[in-house]
Amino acid sequence: MPCSLDGNSITALLMRLLRLLCLRVSVLCALQINLSLLVIISSFRLLYVYISAQLVLNRYPTLIASQVRNPAARKAGLEVSLFRRLSTAHPHAVIDLTHQYRMNEDIMLLSNRLIYGDRLKCGTEEVARRTLVLPDGGKYLRMMHTGKQTCGKDCWMDKLLSESCKAVFVDTDLLPAQDTRVGDLVQNPTEASLVHQITKTLLRSGVTESQIGVISLYRQQIKLLSHLLQDHKEIEILTADRSQGRDKECIIISMVRSNDAGQLGDLVKDWRRMNVSFTRARSKLIIIGSRKTLQSAPLLSEFFTLMHGKKWILPLPPNADKMHSHAVQPIILQCGRIPGKRPAMKEENKTIGKENDAITRPIKKIKKARTDVGVLRGRPILQDIMIGGN
Repeated sequence: MPCSLDGNSITALLMRLLRLLCLRVSVLCALQINLSLLVIISSFRLLYVYISAQLVLNRYPTLIASQVRNPAARKAGLEVSLFRRLSTAHPHAVIDLTHQYRMNEDIMLLSNRLIYGDRLKCGTEEVARRTLVLPDGGKYLRMMHTGKQTCGKDCWMDKLLSESCKAVFVDTDLLPAQDTRVGDLVQNPTEASLVHQITKTLLRSGVTESQIGVISLYRQQIKLLSHLLQDHKEIEILTADRSQGRDKECIIISMVRSNDAGQLGDLVKDWRRMNVSFTRARSKLIIIGSRKTLQSAPLLSEFFTLMHGKKWILPLPPNADKMHSHAVQPIILQCGRIPGKRPAMKEENKTIGKENDAITRPIKKIKKARTDVGVLRGRPILQDIMIGGN
């Protein structure tokens, strides 16, 4: 939640006076009255910039703090911003800006209840009711469940992409969705596959790439997701830190950590990263992870209590990651080719029979070597060899 310090009117008046003073002194310098006034101008301008910078620095105290890698600097307290120090020392001087214009009311409820103490409000009724409508009206979803490939009436993908489903936790506990290690890095291939399937289904339902964002706290998972979605350049796949300042109609978050030992790591326990990740979505927020593993974190325990009370948890059935694997396969058009691929060139004089039958292919014309150019020129013996070979 953005906030500002009290006394803004005094600060604004001071900066206005400084601007007027800088302007007047600049006019005097233009008249070449006194060269030493340049020093005064520089001093006042630096003071003006300094005051402005101090006022706007880290005005959002719930954003992810800058990483301080030096242990001595961290010990000295440099991870704590000046604004955080001031707001902690003088809470009576802090004014919260309570209206937001990004998230619908369901998505806002998460950060509102967990972080902001129910002080946030939607700026307009239109913002509060915002939802993600599939442009094709669900046509692709219906087509996906025809024929042999079907998962029954209660399809988890149908529920997930419903207009009424605006904030949802997709629970993978019934799947073989354990996190794995690549060296010292952590990834979750099953979650990556689910993100891939959901994203493909959204795209084929008419949602544009620029409307979708994918977030994970772990860089190795970002690499895995980027590989799976490499053909979709406009989909931003970001860590929580890099997602600050961005927003998308639909955000899909891969939480990654899922293991029998309940190991979480520090990133999932960081409430600022969780808050930034949850608040990037405008119309639909999809969070994929293991409830059993994640609920051991204090903040996420409150999160699951809220999601359970709202019935916003979607437990995936066993083998859910395989039910719609066909959805990520290339769409074959009636002409028998994949969209975006050029049709193969037709070959004449080519007869293909049953397996192991003879295949007749066009006979390639063999060009005769020219004896009047290159290394053959002026070498009659080599010419005779080449002509004889042909």
